[in-house]
Amino acid sequence: MKIFVIALLLLPLSLFAQADNIVDSLESDTTTILKIAPPTSVLAENYKYDDADKIQLTWVPSIDDQPVPGNPVDGYHVYRITDEGEAVLVSTVGFGKSSIIDEGLTDESSYKYIISAFSKNYEAKSATTAAVTPEREWLNFGLTSLFIIALIMAGAVI
Repeated sequence: MKIFVIALLLLPLSLFAQADNIVDSLESDTTTILKIAPPTSVLAENYKYDDADKIQLTWVPSIDDQPVPGNPVDGYHVYRITDEGEAVLVSTVGFGKSSIIDEGLTDESSYKYIISAFSKNYEAKSATTAAVTPEREWLNFGLTSLFIIALIMAGAVI
């Protein structure tokens, strides 16, 4: 009988201890999700003077990407969307970056892009860019004056 009475007296203490353990485990399992702003003004352009295999991407970094300790932005994911419509992660760059050159493309295909800022537990995606197709440009007509100077010098040597 004494054991039964002691057990009844200790039962509430045991229940309170279990409840405290449950609350402690719930508090330790919660994760704070810090939302970050996506990058803006994403622009995909044909890369000049290449063999139609590159596209240059530029964007305005997330407003949360600041050069201070505790920067919530860990970096940027670059997603390429092909003609088939599937978005594929093609590159990851660190925080503070705002451009990348996507290489290894084909000139018969159009590509769209999404840039996302990411943190430890959140990803904020930009709007999808307009479709862009790489174009072959072998001559840089902006350097015509250098070509003329080279011709004159070559003629002077002969």
